[in-house]
Amino acid sequence: MGGESSKCCCAATDGEKDDVMVFVSQQPIAPFTSDGSTGYRYDLFLSHKQSEAQDAVATLSFNLKQARSDIRFWLDLEQDPTEQGMYKGVRDSKCFLFYCTDNIAFSKYCLLELGWAVELDKPIILVAETDPRHGATDIGRLRDRMPSELKHVFDENVAIPFYRDPAHRAVSIQKIIEIVFADQKKVAEEKRSRRTQAVKREEALVAVSSSSYLDTKQATANAYQKLVQALSGKSPTLIVSNFTVSHDSKVVHQVLNDLADSSTAFLGCTSSAGIIINQFWHSNKDNGFGLFGIYDPDGRYEVGHATTADGVAAACKQVLMNAEMDCPPDFIFVFPTPGNEESVLQQLEQAVGAKVPVIGGSSADNSVAGEWKQFSRTCGVSESGCVFALCWPSVLTYGGFCSGFGPSSHTGKITKMHDKRHVATIDGEPAATVYNRWAGGAFDKFMKEKEDSNILAASTLTPLGVQYGNDMDGEPMYVIIHPHLIKKKDQSFTTFKDLKEGDELVCMAGTRQNLTSRISVGVKKLLQTAPFHLEDVIGTYQIFCGGVMMAVKDDMPSVVENLGNALNWKPTMGACTFGEQGTFLDGTAGHGNLMFASLLFSRIRKSSYREQHVS
Repeated sequence: MGGESSKCCCAATDGEKDDVMVFVSQQPIAPFTSDGSTGYRYDLFLSHKQSEAQDAVATLSFNLKQARSDIRFWLDLEQDPTEQGMYKGVRDSKCFLFYCTDNIAFSKYCLLELGWAVELDKPIILVAETDPRHGATDIGRLRDRMPSELKHVFDENVAIPFYRDPAHRAVSIQKIIEIVFADQKKVAEEKRSRRTQAVKREEALVAVSSSSYLDTKQATANAYQKLVQALSGKSPTLIVSNFTVSHDSKVVHQVLNDLADSSTAFLGCTSSAGIIINQFWHSNKDNGFGLFGIYDPDGRYEVGHATTADGVAAACKQVLMNAEMDCPPDFIFVFPTPGNEESVLQQLEQAVGAKVPVIGGSSADNSVAGEWKQFSRTCGVSESGCVFALCWPSVLTYGGFCSGFGPSSHTGKITKMHDKRHVATIDGEPAATVYNRWAGGAFDKFMKEKEDSNILAASTLTPLGVQYGNDMDGEPMYVIIHPHLIKKKDQSFTTFKDLKEGDELVCMAGTRQNLTSRISVGVKKLLQTAPFHLEDVIGTYQIFCGGVMMAVKDDMPSVVENLGNALNWKPTMGACTFGEQGTFLDGTAGHGNLMFASLLFSRIRKSSYREQHVS
């Protein structure tokens, strides 16, 4: 391919990786032949990403020359590496060889060359690197990374593996020679046959939309229209809707039910004070409306709705029967009402019969007044219970769960509980007294009040935590607990998470700066362990704690902008919830407060990934 030279950089640098548009020459250069005949100047154009395959292609060309001394190449280091020179090279070559390495799909100029080869109907030879040290790739996964207009190349051609072992390499060299010097009429017939037999696969898409209309009917219709447009006119397979309580949930449900295709599943819940849409904090005087849409015809998405907290297991079992899938879902969207989250997660695991990753949040309002709602297409709107979606996408997904707090030196054991969310004593002392001491007297004024005191805002930077394994850096992972009310009768306090006697509590510490940056930092770390690259991400869904949002509300525009930057502006929606559900590193689904959860959707098909990782 065009070389990585000062004259024309033809292997994408890190800064070029987003530019993967295929160029088709608008003013084709007049055809060239060296002798005026119908022959070609070159037998083979060698396209490769220099940073990964320069040495390999040099070895390949040497061995091809050894096997067939009269073979002629176009190779960037020996020819004109300008864009015009590359186009002429492709045009004047009999065949086109595309040397497949892991990151070639992110090389602007390699994609240009391949696009020209398709345009000029050249016989295309795919050669696959097999050495992990030199960018070995899985062809199915590489296909998924390619622009849609080039994916068919990988459906119509079988890749030839390239080995460094001489005996195996000789077989690959001979196969390439046979193709280059074969009867091209026969080659063209075989290519047409493969093209006819190739199964056309529709790609998964993710899109988000929002509306600033205050009228719920207008907002829903407007957002739905924009969502379908963003999905290239396709009807969503699944819609997740999040909006503030200023909108009427019943109207949202009715409009979506009227507009969406009958095959579209949808669910959602209310969000506190606004929603995250791409790089924007969508909140106009605590009003916001958003839709997250997935188009995935090869996936399966089934929605369930339990209108009471104890009915989740039964509802989930019914959904599993309807789905008729022979494996557990890849992940579960879950939106419970505040108060019974642990029970909801336990019932889902019981019904599914396996640990399945979850992402979700407890429905919220703008003032902890109990105005939250959730809804589904099947059962309408409810003020209690839980809505969920069992999801079997056709593509790889990856999720994470984190907080913006670190442990202090203050720890103590719960010695008495009044209820699962009501702590009576810590180390034998009144719980609120101990907690106030740990927090440096932050609740002194509340302790003096006669009535029970709401300390949600006051405790946001000094919540409590219980250790649960380790995080992605190997450091202790803490599930965060947000204290709610100080009960004056016995100086106890309530929380938004279930606890039990014997739990070891840690006083956590956070800063406004940590809270504003943590979700973007968490996403960056998540991408470091994901089975795909940022360039493979087609969309994300985020859960952002409503309590944290209230603490840093004035900074939410910059919080969301940083998140967008970390995700390179991939389609993203997020809700601000009153409880967060995510998955720990051991695969266990958990519930916490003041936390963040993320789910990334990739373009990599599960079938490609599984084929690559079959033992």
